[in-house]
Amino acid sequence: MEFTKPRASKQDVIGYFEGLANDWSMDFYHINEHVAQGGRVVAIGECSWTHLRNGNTVTIPKVDIWQFEDGKATQLMEHYDTHTVLLASQE
Repeated sequence: MEFTKPRASKQDVIGYFEGLANDWSMDFYHINEHVAQGGRVVAIGECSWTHLRNGNTVTIPKVDIWQFEDGKATQLMEHYDTHTVLLASQE
């Protein structure tokens, strides 16, 4: 899944969302818990996506780890079940 490669610049992040939107439609994203300490925030939840070409839907747990500096997001790491997503993307 090309959209999952690491991104560093603002344009790279835009490319991530464009690539994601080419293949998937988000059904929902629920954050069930936030954990914050210093400049780091962890969002724990689940999301559901539908693959646009084959119609497969997948619901997976998701964890986002954000780093903030001077009021701006400087880093995001997202963790989710890539195996389940990859299987759902296959036609």
